[in-house]
Amino acid sequence: MELLQELSFANTQSINCPLNRSGIIKILASGELAAGGRDRGLIIRFNRNADPESYQSFTHMGGHDGTPEWAHNMMPREEGFDTGICTGRNGWYLDATFMLEYTLSINPNFLKVTGSGLSSFALGDNRFLGYEGHGVFVTNTPVSEIEVGFTGGAVRTGDLRIYHM
Repeated sequence: MELLQELSFANTQSINCPLNRSGIIKILASGELAAGGRDRGLIIRFNRNADPESYQSFTHMGGHDGTPEWAHNMMPREEGFDTGICTGRNGWYLDATFMLEYTLSINPNFLKVTGSGLSSFALGDNRFLGYEGHGVFVTNTPVSEIEVGFTGGAVRTGDLRIYHM
């Protein structure tokens, strides 16, 4: 694995990373989410595109609650869970310690980016939610940037690493 980017969250909602590679891309992230009293989706976006028609994602949630969730059904549309590949969320409107491991297949000859991964949220009241997620981004241009972050709130502190496999 070749490390492409190593960045830090510091009271930010998301981080944008330029990407000059295709192939198999691995994303690792962790941090402390200040949720601001709302449930926040942990999402991956490409090329600053937040169009819900460009993304589809589905997660299997387990832990102190369990259910399958399509991103467009996770929360009301105005929350933005469907404006990227949603990889999981905090719960019960609580702050959370989170981690993400997500693998993407990016090929400039294909019109779709596919991915799957895992995320975990240790909530402020010691409950836990874990997610297995899958997603697709439909595009007609090469991927030149990846954004990782939340649909609101802020990551007080955290790290993001992007690798080429």
